[in-house]
Amino acid sequence: MAYIHEARELGISRAVTYGELFRTVTAYTAALKSLGGEKGGRVLLYLPNSIEVVSILFACGRMGAIFTCVFAGFAPSVLADRIELTRPKLIFTQDFTFRRDRKVGLKELVDVTTPVTVERLTNNFHGWQPRTPRVDASKIMRRGLSKTLPGPQNFYMVGQWAQAMIGVPTVAVMAGNLIKELCKKDGKQFVTSISAGR
Repeated sequence: MAYIHEARELGISRAVTYGELFRTVTAYTAALKSLGGEKGGRVLLYLPNSIEVVSILFACGRMGAIFTCVFAGFAPSVLADRIELTRPKLIFTQDFTFRRDRKVGLKELVDVTTPVTVERLTNNFHGWQPRTPRVDASKIMRRGLSKTLPGPQNFYMVGQWAQAMIGVPTVAVMAGNLIKELCKKDGKQFVTSISAGR
């Protein structure tokens, strides 16, 4: 056996042989090249531990691409920082993962932290990079502020100061989460789509 993968949250327990790993790495190498991957090109992985991650890393090594891995538990602002620092040509992620029995949307976080997406949604690229405020309010920042106010009905606050980290990506995630909560409250399904020409 080359690798054994255990993921209790997903009920996954599997093993791959060296032959299976080689075939998977070969397939990922071809996929990387078809997407514009090349020797010296930068690739970023925002994925939980899995055999696929190992295969992509080996594929990058085979073609000489430079790869970096970002922990799948990092906040949107930290992910945005890594993307800004490395400026990858390709980003690999997955739709979601489970962390402590909680579903976490990885693709959603990548969508709101890439400069191209931010520019498309806000028509503003310069100044999008989030930062951590230099104030001694670590407990408040970790906990976040209340999203409602006493008194007003149907009032919900979304903004960079209402979350642990600030910046456009964090606000975008907050807005998405708020819409999900409103849909849940109204008994409606939350559905997203991409408009034509966007």
